[in-house]
Amino acid sequence: MHNRRQILALGAGGAALGAVAAVGWSGDALAGFGLGGPGDLANPAEIRSEAGVLRATLRPTLSQALVDDKPRKLRRYNRGLPGPTLRVHPGDVMEIRLENGLPQNPLALPELADSPFLSAADLCGPQGMGHVAPHDLNTTNLHFHGMHVSPKGASDNVFLTVEPGGAFNYRVQIPQNHPVGSFWYHPHWHGSVAAQIGSGMAGLILVEPEDYLPAGLPERQIVIQTVIGSDAAAFDDPRQFMSLGAPRIFTLNGQYRPTLRLRQGERQFWRMLLANDFQFCPLNFKAMGLGAILVGRDGIPLHEPKPVDSLLLSPGNRFDVVVEGLAPGLHDMERQPYRHGLVDLDARTIAQVHVEPGGASSGLMPAPAATPPDITDAEISRKRRVVLGERKDPRAIFDTAFTIDGQSYDPDTWHLTPKLDTAEEWTFVNTTAYPHPMHIHINPFQVVAINGKPVAERPWHDTFVVPAAGTLTIRSRFEDFDGDFVTHCHILPHEDAGMMMNVRILP
Repeated sequence: MHNRRQILALGAGGAALGAVAAVGWSGDALAGFGLGGPGDLANPAEIRSEAGVLRATLRPTLSQALVDDKPRKLRRYNRGLPGPTLRVHPGDVMEIRLENGLPQNPLALPELADSPFLSAADLCGPQGMGHVAPHDLNTTNLHFHGMHVSPKGASDNVFLTVEPGGAFNYRVQIPQNHPVGSFWYHPHWHGSVAAQIGSGMAGLILVEPEDYLPAGLPERQIVIQTVIGSDAAAFDDPRQFMSLGAPRIFTLNGQYRPTLRLRQGERQFWRMLLANDFQFCPLNFKAMGLGAILVGRDGIPLHEPKPVDSLLLSPGNRFDVVVEGLAPGLHDMERQPYRHGLVDLDARTIAQVHVEPGGASSGLMPAPAATPPDITDAEISRKRRVVLGERKDPRAIFDTAFTIDGQSYDPDTWHLTPKLDTAEEWTFVNTTAYPHPMHIHINPFQVVAINGKPVAERPWHDTFVVPAAGTLTIRSRFEDFDGDFVTHCHILPHEDAGMMMNVRILP
């Protein structure tokens, strides 16, 4: 017997507002049901653009939910885990109203009143925290991760602030030549990012032309999240959500250890997002009884589809993969072991894949999409060295702050000031014992070298890991949009502890 579980929302007094407790499915019972049917992982709820406009309201709230048979305190969009998928076309406009339904922020975090690291003065908000520790956990905004859109005004502006009880109307114009692929939305108010994403505030954005998926190719959206599990109010205690050692519960589309079904020979299009706060998620498709063909990374299509046996998902990464059922049976989908700096992350079963015998190969693939041309040596107008570090700071949780070029985040300084319509090469130098998946907003980048060794394929990403005590060299074009945005580590406790820097694209 194999069990799958779905989030059960709880209202006052524990009354059920949503569906579903445990349901058992045998192998025989699974036969005959299509993708998303009984016994199979369902896609998130979806909102689509109509006549060139996507209209949506996203309302984050704080409420209890059952995840692994225990109540957890979650911040979620529209009471879902994850939030609804937004499906748009190049050239569309997204009109999104963000209504902050989270509780008012306390003047200080009561959970930190007895902190050995912080004084009373440190608990008064961002000025006291010096931007190296969480604060105002219910203040929020929106970031459209990976999208090539304006960082100004009501668009992908991560400097906007939406306080509890407040609202803001976003208007994001998607260019006609926008890359085709998978992106995502999440909060990005510095100081509350780890707490909010770590408790569920995330959702997919799919940008594609009308004819991208051929008829008969099932699309499976897989949003992998990690919910911090604790008997305490973990999401209001930075000593929980800022710690790699805090227990984290993997969910897929809000479900705990669900089943993903396909027939032998059947192809499915998997759009995978790791929307978590801290942990990496290496996956091995062969161990799941699957063949896999990679067609896109971080919203950028590949020049040619590439067979892969495994993938490393860093926090924030998306991979578009066509999988094919090869080995009949019930296989574990396992987060493979991973060396996270000085800590070994053990293997963990996060779902099961049921490959049913008796299918036939479809051979279907998504339509080809344009990939940006390589950034050549002749295009590079400047090379920069960006140093990632850490330092002792009594204002920081666990007494550790993170830095870029020797400085923790300062909202009033800009050290990186490329010019519009130029390309630059940046080498991230990691002086810490931890890996750092670095994310750059607005413009994607090409990976040129890792630890000084050239990467022949030069893949496009918007988030890529800098090895512990190693280096990463990337190239990026700063096209179409001037203005202010940020680069930061997408291990979100590292970002909230200072590993973020402003970028200003000069006209």
